Formats: sequence, C-alpha cells, structure tokens
Amino acid sequence: MNLASDYRGLPKGANLMFRNVNISGVLIVASGTMIRATGDITIAPNASIVVNAESQIQTINPSQKGIAMSASFGSQGGKGQPLGRTATLSRADLAGGGSGYRSTTNSNISGGDGGPRLILAAKGNIVIRGSIDAAGRHGLNTSSQNNSPTPVAGGGGGGGGVVSLVSRGTLTVDADGKILANGGNGANGWAGTTPVAGQLFGGGGGGGGGIIQLLSANPPVIANTALLSVAGGTAGLAAVSGTPTTLVQVGGGGGASGGEGGDGTASTAASGAAKDGSTGDYSITVTPQPEWLFN
Repeated sequence: MNLASDYRGLPKGANLMFRNVNISGVLIVASGTMIRATGDITIAPNASIVVNAESQIQTINPSQKGIAMSASFGSQGGKGQPLGRTATLSRADLAGGGSGYRSTTNSNISGGDGGPRLILAAKGNIVIRGSIDAAGRHGLNTSSQNNSPTPVAGGGGGGGGVVSLVSRGTLTVDADGKILANGGNGANGWAGTTPVAGQLFGGGGGGGGGIIQLLSANPPVIANTALLSVAGGTAGLAAVSGTPTTLVQVGGGGGASGGEGGDGTASTAASGAAKDGSTGDYSITVTPQPEWLFN
C-alpha cells in the first residue's frame, strides 16, 4: 500500500491511529509519518515499511540541513547532532537527514536526498520481524552512463533517516528484523570523454549515518544489533587522467544526521580526498511511561 501521497487507501477514515497494526506487505509512507496504535504494531517477516526520502529543491545548488546542526555546503559535509540530543527526540522533531551538496548546476549531478523521518508508537507491543528502510539516498552523477563529454564533480550523499519506536509494552526486533538508517554514498567524479591530463574533478562525501531511537517501558529485545544500522555513506572517487595537478571542481559535501557528513574532494593532495560519512546514533531509553518523554 502506498500512503506517501494521501490516505485515501485507508478504510474507515483518513487517519493513522489504529487499534492494532499488522504490516504483512510493503507499506510506503511519506517522511514525517507517525503511526500509532492503542494495541500492538507488528511488521511481519518479509514485510517492510519504506519511507520516502526528504525531498529537496536543487534548481541551483542548495542543500537542506534536516535534523542536523548544519547543512552541507561546497565540499564541506554537514554537522551532525550529538547523542545527547538524538536520544531525546520528541514527536515535534519531524525532520530527517540533511541532503548532500552538488557543486555544479549540471543536470547530471544531484546531492543525495536526506533520509526520512518515521515514528511508530504503541500502547501495547512493537514487534519488528521485517524491515524499516529510512536510509539516506546516494549522490548521483549520471555523466558516465550518458557518456557526457563534460567533466564534472560528484554530489554528496544524503544523511541517514530518523526512526523512533515508542512502546508502553515490549519492543522486540527479531533475528531477521532490521532497521536501516544509513547515510547515502557520495557520487564519483567524471573526467569527461576526452579528459585533460592532471585536471581533477572531485568525488562527493558520504552522508552521515542516521538515528535510531528506542523508547520502551521494558528493556528492548534486539536479536541482532548489527541489523539496526546507522552507518555512514561511502565517499565517491575523484576523476583524473594521470597525476592530479589542478582541482577544477570540488566534490559535494555529504548531508548530516546523527553522524557527520563527509567532506567532498577539496584538493589534489591525498589529505583532500573525499571522506566517508561518520556513524550515526543508536539509543535505548527504558522508562515506565515512555510516551511522556516523547511528547
């Protein structure tokens, strides 16, 4: 079911307050969605919630900061939030990850959209046997696929998304359950179809890892913590023919979230190569009435 545009597909009224929620297929929702239940919320095996990325406007070059402290700009990655802030998010925090920067108006290039925001809140139990996808999107450079003659730097990856699970009962992520809030990868640079020796076109920085926040009245049961992922995105590679002597265009910085966005290529030196985004934040808070912390 696709609820990203509107809720007309829902029976008996357009709202996201339920008695019990059992997701047995693929549910697509918009960023900022909050699904609430007076009973339980369950994602069945092989089922998933896919959350659309934070949209951005890149008619020129701007990137959005999302929940991060600052947006990516030029080759500089965005600044992520500290764990002390991300562990205390509330339902008023509706922004997802920041978007990646593109250092050009070339239509083949875009910074990755920031990962989305999703909230699941249950008075009963939350059980994740399937998956939640709230990852940041990869930076894009389609010049090589299009065999474009124009050399160009790659865009930065988007910061990872923000997922909050709030349960008054128990909170369980089974062995096959997973939550993905990774940062997007930075795009590679492209030297053109007839590259000039020594001219360097930067790779984009990786997006910072996202945020996974678990609030429950009982200690959560997580079968495999490795499947709750807030990894930073991988940096893109710069493009050059021969030994780099001149940086013609910097790579776009990665968007941030819980983790820092990686810098794009900023110089011809090895130290100026594009950087991966840093790991985001994963927190668990156990309190008798978690909904009060989340208001």
